[in-house]
Amino acid sequence: MSNPSLKKSNSISQLTSPDFLTELFGSFRNIKRQPLKTNGFSGSTHEKIILEIENAETVSLILKHIYPSQDMTIWRSGNINNREVMLLDDKEMVEVWNIFQSPYIAYAIEDSNSALLMHDVSKNLFPDLREPIL
Repeated sequence: MSNPSLKKSNSISQLTSPDFLTELFGSFRNIKRQPLKTNGFSGSTHEKIILEIENAETVSLILKHIYPSQDMTIWRSGNINNREVMLLDDKEMVEVWNIFQSPYIAYAIEDSNSALLMHDVSKNLFPDLREPIL
């Protein structure tokens, strides 16, 4: 694996299992899952995962489910399945994570589908509005 902090899961469902999350974040009291509405044509679905850690801290995560059979960008571009995961696991890209802080925590691949578990960076993004930026 090229990104040393990135963990590969045995299955997509394991990415949100208590044992797997405890291995990554330590003991936690509760897990909340909320579907997220997103715009786009990738056919991916997103969930917000909120962990209530034992020390009263909360950790906000995003789980992205990638379904190539529903991905218009693959249909139109002829691109390959699991391209995001392949990019993360590419040895030639390892130096990128010395420049950019990676939001990626873990991933899983099941046949042509894949999923990415990421830190929630939404507070650092511009809102998805169709308005002029002033």
